[in-house]
Amino acid sequence: MQFLNVAHINVRSLVPKFHDVVDCVLSKEIDILALSESWLTANINSNNLLINDFILFRRDRLGRGGGVCLYVRSGLRPKLLGSNDSFEQLWITVRVSHMLLTVGVIYKPPNADYKAFIDSLEESLSFYGSSSDGVVCLGDVNINILNLAGPATLYFNDMLSSFDLRQVIDELDVLLLSNHLITNVVRVEDFPGSDHDMVFCNLDLRRPGLRPTFKVIRDFRNLNYAETWASSYF
Repeated sequence: MQFLNVAHINVRSLVPKFHDVVDCVLSKEIDILALSESWLTANINSNNLLINDFILFRRDRLGRGGGVCLYVRSGLRPKLLGSNDSFEQLWITVRVSHMLLTVGVIYKPPNADYKAFIDSLEESLSFYGSSSDGVVCLGDVNINILNLAGPATLYFNDMLSSFDLRQVIDELDVLLLSNHLITNVVRVEDFPGSDHDMVFCNLDLRRPGLRPTFKVIRDFRNLNYAETWASSYF
């Protein structure tokens, strides 16, 4: 596989919209679908929510509402890394061609403290994303990231910069990628029954995704060798 289709939907209750989700995955050939506000509970059996050739990972909220989950194509050999106990986060790895990618879905409730959430996300990225070849993170952070001067946006963007991540859509929901990952298509589409749009991205993984490296090189072209030799001490 040389291309990867990833998408996110704030689904606001998966169960009644499950067939819409299946149609979306199949018609758009999605490889990884992240869902926030799944509204799943322990008494909802995952066997009733399966999609052929996909593995379902879920992290339900203990109380009402919320919750996140991931549908991942089984051929990507997904492995669960963990979830965050403080906020709704779920992290896995997938192997695509030559690359090991860390993939996460995140959700911050509207009234949750943004600093606590961003600090928690920073901790997760440090723990789960440091040993892979790139990070893909999708979700709903309930921060108006279009307000570039807002304190929450500034705090959020500062954290992204420290991990060399970028937001690739001009929407309230987030689709975060490592800067070296290449995108062919980024688009936003309606999704039935949700007040959020679906965000979609096609990653081009044909070329090795190289992390930026920095090298210090001394320029000897204008060096006066006689003067340098005379001033040297041995």
